[in-house]
Parts: sequence; structure tokens; C-alpha cells
Amino acid sequence: MCQLTDINSVKISGRLVELDKLRYTPAGIPIARFRIGHDSDQQEAGATRKVDCELSVVALEREALLIASAKLGVELVATGFL
Repeated sequence: MCQLTDINSVKISGRLVELDKLRYTPAGIPIARFRIGHDSDQQEAGATRKVDCELSVVALEREALLIASAKLGVELVATGFL
């Protein structure tokens, strides 16, 4: 049985709007900090709502290396947790 406190997942699509320089932790793990911009129209309570937001994201290891080579403006889908 799933407890309410067990649910902590996020999936968002958007564009890469900011990307910091790739860094490494003291243990040598690659880490990338970036921002995803999302805008869309969503259906809620029978009406179309405009959604527009930016999220700060941190990626580690393989994902950090992938995002570090991306160009600003590229469309992407990110999954993770808060």
C-alpha cells in the first residue's frame, strides 16, 4: 500500500533556459545546475489555463554529463523528485 509520504516524483517538459558550468563534487561526481522553462495550455475545471513556470534543477552523474553538452533553448523532458 502506498503511503501519502511515499509519493515524490516530478516529470516536466520544457526548454533549457539556463545552464551553469559543469562542476564536480569532492568525490568526483559530476553535477550540473540548470533551469527548465515550461509553458503550455492545460485543461482544469472545464477551462483552458495558461501554465508558465521555470524550475531550478540539479543533475548528477550521467544526466549531468548529458545536460552539460546541451544547447540553450533545446526542448527536454526531465524526471526526478523534489
